[in-house]
Amino acid sequence: DGPISIPAGTTVSVNVALEPGSHSGTESDWWVAADSPSGRYWYTPGSGWVRSDAPIRAYAGALMSLAPFEVLNTETLGPGSYVFYFGVDLLPNGVLDIDQLYHDRVEVTITGSSP
Repeated sequence: DGPISIPAGTTVSVNVALEPGSHSGTESDWWVAADSPSGRYWYTPGSGWVRSDAPIRAYAGALMSLAPFEVLNTETLGPGSYVFYFGVDLLPNGVLDIDQLYHDRVEVTITGSSP
């Protein structure tokens, strides 16, 4: 969806969802990432958001329908540009295979300063 611009102190909620269609049951790697003013972060259900330049897989397994799942809900993001990504790649090898990646993203710009 289009870029979003909001003032500092506004709650940012990020959800991921998936409807795999004809790929249902296909083994894959799942990735959730965020680019922020302080670097790249990777989301895993067990550890939450982890700062890392190297990819960290969120999940490995068969593609299935995933109802909206909240991965972020905060009002403490500082001013700057953020890009949140959710993707799956069809090579279940623990490597972020860009040429096999299906993904979506949302861009959020936080303006001003926190109250």
